[in-house]
Amino acid sequence: MSTLYRRPSSWYLSWFCAPGCPSHPTGYGRHCTSLRTKDGKKAANQQKEKDRTLAAAKATAALALPDRAEPVEPLTLKQFIDNYELRVKADQSVSLATWERAESWALGCLKNYAPTATLDQLTAEWLADYERSERARLSPHSWNSQRRTLKALGTRIVGWKWIPANPFLCLTYAKAKKKRPKRLLQEQIPLILAAIPNQFWRLVTLFLYATGVRRQELCNLERSHIRRQQGFIEIETNKENEPKIVALTPEIDWIVTEAEKIAPSQYVFSRDGKQLHYEAVKNYYRWISTKVKFRVSAHRFRHSHGTHRMEAGDNLKTVSDTLGHADIRTTANFYLDMDLPAQRAALSRLPIKQLITLSRKTTLKKEKKPKKIKPVAGP
Repeated sequence: MSTLYRRPSSWYLSWFCAPGCPSHPTGYGRHCTSLRTKDGKKAANQQKEKDRTLAAAKATAALALPDRAEPVEPLTLKQFIDNYELRVKADQSVSLATWERAESWALGCLKNYAPTATLDQLTAEWLADYERSERARLSPHSWNSQRRTLKALGTRIVGWKWIPANPFLCLTYAKAKKKRPKRLLQEQIPLILAAIPNQFWRLVTLFLYATGVRRQELCNLERSHIRRQQGFIEIETNKENEPKIVALTPEIDWIVTEAEKIAPSQYVFSRDGKQLHYEAVKNYYRWISTKVKFRVSAHRFRHSHGTHRMEAGDNLKTVSDTLGHADIRTTANFYLDMDLPAQRAALSRLPIKQLITLSRKTTLKKEKKPKKIKPVAGP
């Protein structure tokens, strides 16, 4: 929306104004000003800030939305949702995926609770009743997701001066119970491989279990990331900034080599030369779950990788580095939790069986009670 110009003295910014500008009331007049800096990064940041301001001003003028804290007539929730959707799509305040997956759902729950409510009625008491209703209906995770979305949404419309203050700040956090990590038993891995009819997906399954990578990391793995001379694989993770290093064992090298033979592509795992999509991985293991009669997913191989290594006596720091956890406490909390086979093996070390055998052979002597002397009857 704006353009940066480099001059010997400074950076200059040029743009076309929005309607309502003091110099050009109808808008779209050309402006140019000096940013008074020779630093390119500072100039780029000022350009981004100017673009956001211009986008908001042009969207407000195009939609004829009020630019003040208190509108003349209070908007109903339906009117507010319609105006909000137009605004975010016009100036791209949030991505389309965020609107469709998070904000549209959160606002829909709010509208379904009270379709005729207005923005003025969103008081702390009203929202407390709404929170009780939603927490009874939703899981703690879903409620916390809706709460975060509404708080961010409220902060955004306060910046637009639609309302004077964010009403959703009073919503409270729901503490969720710790869930047991979903993992597979070692006996289930051969059953999964036997149920897969395709060599490509068998290689994908072996690589997921052997390395413990995430689904997106698997799809983004390129052939240039395989460092055979150095003996490791460089994984571009989507959570941490630094890449993750996985040792290239002979078994993992064989899996990668066989996968590269299937189709010529820059990616290790590809279909018809194209990058493997993460949704295809999810859908395939859903189909495998119907064949083996238990739940299978790409992330369960990751949990199983860490758990089985810990059960085998591997070092906690080594497992944490392989999985790419930023905090070693994540590995300790999720992968040191023993499953039933491990508990069964641990309990079998107690001498319970010998004690049961001993208790069957030994007869406890009962204490003899003193005999009562019967009184002798008189003549």
